[in-house]
Amino acid sequence: MYPEPGSGTDAGGIPLGTKLVVSRAARATRLALVISLLVSAAWLGLRPQPAAAATAASDFTTIRYFAISPSGTKIAFSVPSSNPWGEVPGLYVADRDGANAVRLADEGFSPDFSPDGQHIVFSTPAGPSGLLAIYIVDVGAGVAVELMATPNDNANPRYSPDGQSVVVTSYGGSGPGIDNVTVVDIASQARTVLVTQHSIRDAAFTNDGTALLVSKADDASRVNIYQVPLNHDPETQLTHFDVNNVPAMEESSRSSANPGQIIFSVDNRIMTMNADGSALTEVPSLSGANPMMDDVHWTPGGRVAYLETTDPAVVAPPSSTTPPTTTPPTTAPTPVVLALTGPPGPPSSTPQPTTTAPSPTPTTLPPPESRPRAHLVIPSDPTAQDVPAGGSVSTAPEATPLQPVATTTTSPNPGHVTVDTVATDAAAPSGYSFLGEQVMITAPAATAAAPLTLTFRIDASLLATSGVTAASVVVFRDGAGIANCDQVSSAASPDPCVAARSGLPDGDAEVIVQTSHASRWNFGRGAAIVTHPTTTTVSCEPATVVVAETSNCTVSVTDAAAANPNPPPGTVSITTADSHATLGTSGRCTLTATGPRSTACVVTYKVSQSPAAGQTDSLGASYSPGDGIHLASTGAGTVKATLRAVNIQISCSPSTTNALRRRTTCTASVGDASAAGTPSVPAGSIRFTSSDGRTDIDPATCTLSPAGTPAVASASCRVSVTPGLAILRSRSDVIAGTFVPTATDFGVHAAGSATTTVVVTALLR
Repeated sequence: MYPEPGSGTDAGGIPLGTKLVVSRAARATRLALVISLLVSAAWLGLRPQPAAAATAASDFTTIRYFAISPSGTKIAFSVPSSNPWGEVPGLYVADRDGANAVRLADEGFSPDFSPDGQHIVFSTPAGPSGLLAIYIVDVGAGVAVELMATPNDNANPRYSPDGQSVVVTSYGGSGPGIDNVTVVDIASQARTVLVTQHSIRDAAFTNDGTALLVSKADDASRVNIYQVPLNHDPETQLTHFDVNNVPAMEESSRSSANPGQIIFSVDNRIMTMNADGSALTEVPSLSGANPMMDDVHWTPGGRVAYLETTDPAVVAPPSSTTPPTTTPPTTAPTPVVLALTGPPGPPSSTPQPTTTAPSPTPTTLPPPESRPRAHLVIPSDPTAQDVPAGGSVSTAPEATPLQPVATTTTSPNPGHVTVDTVATDAAAPSGYSFLGEQVMITAPAATAAAPLTLTFRIDASLLATSGVTAASVVVFRDGAGIANCDQVSSAASPDPCVAARSGLPDGDAEVIVQTSHASRWNFGRGAAIVTHPTTTTVSCEPATVVVAETSNCTVSVTDAAAANPNPPPGTVSITTADSHATLGTSGRCTLTATGPRSTACVVTYKVSQSPAAGQTDSLGASYSPGDGIHLASTGAGTVKATLRAVNIQISCSPSTTNALRRRTTCTASVGDASAAGTPSVPAGSIRFTSSDGRTDIDPATCTLSPAGTPAVASASCRVSVTPGLAILRSRSDVIAGTFVPTATDFGVHAAGSATTTVVVTALLR
């Protein structure tokens, strides 16, 4: 970026190179910076932002440059002496939320934090000439020391990734109209000039520190970004813009989320690309049209932060009529936004005299609509942490006007929790409007009985802007509004539900949600969500089954609300009282709509044993709502299980005996006779008896062995039968066989018996 010379000291300034001591008056001023966040918007005409999680002191109406510390907890920003509102110019450092702003130098441009966050390098007018020199200030001690001063403007200093050196762009450093890029070793102050030519705009280190990114013009005055290796290897051109597109403010991301990705501004548009120049993408800004892009940076988490001025009457549209073809990101992070007012336009090219103007008052300020608007947009980086069971992750201790939603996620189970506040990326349901804040949460899986607890604190300023209160704000999960919990307990019923709402003494709202799933959360305005009672029933078909036969048990859930019923979404779980019963899909199924107020799903039921014929099994069904409207309910049903039938056959060969040949062999066969379900081979034994007490059976009981083919579920065994002698008259001997199942087959197959007849001829006929 081109330099902005200015005076080195003003009447109320802090001389460079001295230790900063905050006086009582200064502390009062610092307090005023924080207080003004609440009151200045009313008279400075600040535009309300849908995701007002901003960072800077809003009583400064002009900010030209900014930087974010590597930890993401601090910001530095420049207030130029050329501002028309009488504000004290200088280089300031503050907390990310704008609190505790402290003036470190009389004037300071293009600040950059050291990798450890302990120092800031910047350019500032120095000496009678007012030419820009490079200084480094200790953030904690407030002591600034000179790093580089030459008889020309030295600007846009940027630290190397290791913090050992700084790259500086010197305008006219090699003669009139000839600029250079110099790397300065901080410890020795040794300088190495890497690039010398006309029309150099900016330079910064790549994320690995092996090269520089330099925006500079070629002989045809086309400005592009080049990668210039520190070892003097040939440079690589990364962009290919024509004379109508002028890139600048290039920066390489040092985040693990997008290492090496490059951000820059081209004709007041924010662009990103890969380290090799591929995947050129335009990032939409807050205003969406005709901004003056004053500064762009990556956040430590790899998100886009920028400072823009948006006044269509003052800011000229981009000169190019054919912007690069780009694709906006699918999800824009919620910006930490500060709306400011101040004059737009490029920095002054001549030193400006230092003046101390009276503090502006509401009666002397122009009407808000006639002044340009500046916005410092710093997205919140995700908060991530591993937690033990019962552990919590918080994004902030409390909500503020600049960070209007603070979230605490408490997990009943150990694991990794992330909380990410992003811009709302979906339309609100019909009849509702979102407040603009969206919280994306991931957490270990929980249940409705032992849910996640989400505590949202919403700042009073956002409530007032949206016209809602703690009692009326509507909470949405995945775009669906949720109702209050039906009882005071630690469970989520319905799941999810709002467990508590309260207005806090400072005007904030605290809303506590119980949920089994984390997901996407929004806050909105509209009609209160009313819970709907439900009824659950279970019906199995067939209602009577044999062992190993499948019954389809349908669970139906009906919305029992008198007004506006709708199909209850969610899941149901079925339980059985029979330990031998098996439920498909572990007894769970997902409901689908079957009517305007009902849903249903099917779980299969199969029993492997039935201790007694005709035993009835009791089934229980529990409905777990899939939204924050329908209440949980339970239902019951029955299914009757019977033993599998058997077919028993007894045959003896030969079937007729006489005195000379009395012995015969009798065979028993037992087969599975049930047509339904899966047949199985009967297991057990056959106990033989005879109607003639003189008949000898050996053995009296035989053990069944599988017989036939796999498709025929049968078993058989045989015994030797010797009937008693018939002397004068032939007789018939009835041989009976009784099937006795084994202990394991007792609950599978029914017992049974069969008979056959053996004829014994008389000895004397």
